Amino acid sequence: MRYLITGGSGYFGGELKRSLLNDGHTCVNVDLAHDHDQHPFLTAITADISQNGSLEKIFAQHGPFDCVFHAAAQLQFKWRNRRLFYATNVDATRTLAENCIKHQVKNLVFISSNCVYGRINGTEITEETPLDPFEVYGQTKVASEAILQTYRGQLNSVILRPPTIIGEGRLGILSIVFDFIKENRKLWLVGSGENRYQFIYSHDLINACKKAAHYPTTAVFNIGSDAVPSLNQLFQRLITHAKSQTKIRHLPTAWTVPAMKLAFKLNLSPLGPYQYNMIANTFVGDTRKIKSVLQWQPTKSNTDMLIDNYHYYLNHYAEIHANQTLNGHRRAGKPGILALIKWLS
Repeated sequence: MRYLITGGSGYFGGELKRSLLNDGHTCVNVDLAHDHDQHPFLTAITADISQNGSLEKIFAQHGPFDCVFHAAAQLQFKWRNRRLFYATNVDATRTLAENCIKHQVKNLVFISSNCVYGRINGTEITEETPLDPFEVYGQTKVASEAILQTYRGQLNSVILRPPTIIGEGRLGILSIVFDFIKENRKLWLVGSGENRYQFIYSHDLINACKKAAHYPTTAVFNIGSDAVPSLNQLFQRLITHAKSQTKIRHLPTAWTVPAMKLAFKLNLSPLGPYQYNMIANTFVGDTRKIKSVLQWQPTKSNTDMLIDNYHYYLNHYAEIHANQTLNGHRRAGKPGILALIKWLS
């Protein structure tokens, strides 16, 4: 098979790309960022997919494609200009869909997000739950989904709505949590800590992408881990496994969330609108549909994912903290004002 991957230089797009290459498929990666991977079946192209001329050339010169995996998206914390951010994410999806139809590509798999649901606080979030994103990243995902729905009948688009993707080496903000645990500092949770938040293992999401690649119609699926524990349970299991002396402590939501908002606006914190709005909420998507329709099952729990990632962090500690040229998700997160909390812990 021959696949086009957008965002194949990023964390998840790169994992998907390497898995497909290992399966013996030919992959074309188009991304704004340079692709450091080399493989005889890989063609890497640096281009802006929101520009029709770039995609038209790629489809004409490197197709035909059996499926397109659309994993590219700009993250909100990198873009303060709302108009440019929206255009980059949404225009790219429209241009991609139009080129798929023009060049007779039948299938597209879109990596959307659970951000589309907005300020949900619950455990039975289905694909029919109303969409009400409160920040621009989620809004661009909703707009992109709507574009793909308009091409139903011309293009089979499978829309996957994952929560936070966790895999060995995906660190970012998690590295700050791991620092606290490694150094036996207090770990602060906002609210009671009894809220539950679903993750998805990167290779479980890859498996879903492969199953969706030739699905015969347009469909939307939630995806995520099973048996989601409370944050208290999750981090205590990690602390116990790490043989750390860290103690979990709690901060009141009433004043912590406004403080987080202010810190983000002042560019003092890596935690943006989604984090400070959802940090004390429960968010667990109902995954019965994808299990039934695509015969998909998760293989790792939230606890498994964090423990595996903590071992990666320990084994690559020096590299993670020294090498800021690593992919943004693989290097240590910039703590900002969280460094003060760490010092006080």
